[in-house]
Amino acid sequence: MGHDESCGDNLGSDRSSCMRTEMGPTTISTGKTSGSVIAKGGQQLSTLEEWHSYAPPKGRTHWKDGRSAKENARLWLEAAPDFPSGVAEVLGACGSVGNIRSWSAEPEARVKFDEFPGEPANLDVLVKAEDEKGPVVIGVEAKADEAFGSTVERTLSQAQKRLRQNSRSKGVERIGQLAHLFALDLDRREILDLRYQLLTLTAATIAEADRQSAQRAIVIVQEFVSSFTTAERRAVNARDLEAFLVTVFGHTGSIGSGTIAGPFRMGGIGALYFGKTETVI
Repeated sequence: MGHDESCGDNLGSDRSSCMRTEMGPTTISTGKTSGSVIAKGGQQLSTLEEWHSYAPPKGRTHWKDGRSAKENARLWLEAAPDFPSGVAEVLGACGSVGNIRSWSAEPEARVKFDEFPGEPANLDVLVKAEDEKGPVVIGVEAKADEAFGSTVERTLSQAQKRLRQNSRSKGVERIGQLAHLFALDLDRREILDLRYQLLTLTAATIAEADRQSAQRAIVIVQEFVSSFTTAERRAVNARDLEAFLVTVFGHTGSIGSGTIAGPFRMGGIGALYFGKTETVI
């Protein structure tokens, strides 16, 4: 699940600094409050049928047992009114998040993060939460063993081809603005090898945090492990995620299930975190 590679990619601000701080776990609420809701377009969702009807994945073939779209829906619906246990575990590992007072979750959220026309980012679940410190925005990307999309190199090549065919195409400019946002040199091989979806997922989560005046933004990768997935593909995704964190944010070490990396500073966001959780189905 994720972002169309022709979508926008600018937030209009530079990264001011980037650091990693080790933090111990803290005790937080699992998210059960009178204000917790899963909804799409004003329609509260409580069954798989409602989720699929109001928030279907882009491809019909994505909605099946063992794949991320359907399993992610099942996970959130079965946990409600709590957070899924893995999400709660990640939030508990984040020292800056306290007891959640209220939260809302929107599946298949289209999140705009630049001023260009075209497809916005698509977050599998966008969570807007509130604790005693204020708002928190969480962007969730669900994966079985699907890849994080194309590389920056391939996405840039495709955008350049579209520009040659249509002088009004903004794809190259968008990628350039993303590179500016994250202070990336597109001439470097390690940058070109990054997965473009991880950049847009992060940019969208930050953009929504900015709109919500939230000083804390958290990107969570929700991985599903089953007989339908392969260890090899999951390992590739793990390497791609770690390469992204190392190259863009200078993070050292691996990120495993239930752990979190950060805080990192990006633009006007006080603290950006990355977490990962694994669910065996």
